[in-house]
Amino acid sequence: MHQGTIARFGSQSYGFIKVDGADELWFHARDSKGTPQSEFQPERRVNFLIAETATGPRAIDVRVEIPGVAEQQSAAPKQIGWILKLDSREFGFIECESGRRYFFHASAMLGGDFADLTVDTAVEFCVRRGGDGRKKAYNVRPF
Repeated sequence: MHQGTIARFGSQSYGFIKVDGADELWFHARDSKGTPQSEFQPERRVNFLIAETATGPRAIDVRVEIPGVAEQQSAAPKQIGWILKLDSREFGFIECESGRRYFFHASAMLGGDFADLTVDTAVEFCVRRGGDGRKKAYNVRPF
């Protein structure tokens, strides 16, 4: 993993990371498994991988370093649910046995690919409050 700082992040879901000891790298939010776009704020520290593409290197698997959150996430209780609904805009809803429903975005997937999900797929996930204060699923992966 490489480390850097978010230089800027735009409304079009892409941004630039100032790499420690190097130039800036381009990244897109869809390449950041498990990190909600609301976390991509300037000056935030991030960990990432570098992929070589036809247009040059870019950052992938971008994860924001939030002090204390790594410990919380590893201890966060995992839940099991089923995909209730999927949307072509890469978001969906998960329903638990209790009937509780949680929103999730493709960027919150930890394993697997959003395109491979179907209604009634069993998934494992964690829950946290998003930037808007509502509970959302993150670290979503097929079970």
